[in-house]
Amino acid sequence: MWEMLLGNARDLSLSFTNVAGGAGYGSCEWVATYTFTPTGRKVTNKGKAHFFISEGKIAEHQDDFNLWKWSAQALGWQGALFGWTSALQSGVRKKARRNLEKFIAAKATSL
Repeated sequence: MWEMLLGNARDLSLSFTNVAGGAGYGSCEWVATYTFTPTGRKVTNKGKAHFFISEGKIAEHQDDFNLWKWSAQALGWQGALFGWTSALQSGVRKKARRNLEKFIAAKATSL
């Protein structure tokens, strides 16, 4: 997911703080600032990453962030008004999943 996001990002800025780890597990807090391409709106998204490292690579990774706050910035008044609803959040997750599946398929065919 991060490879896809970084590859498509416009004017992306990332910062990391509170990096911690031990016994293969790690976490950090992050702030990503970028322009959300579909709407052209500026987004500052704050989150926390949890990951597991195996054989020197990230084997598992989960990000937590406030999807309502993200949707208000990325989608404007519609996101602010409906961003808390399961319907909008589910739609955002499904679209992200579809985009990721397309990205993975395209990458596999280019190898």
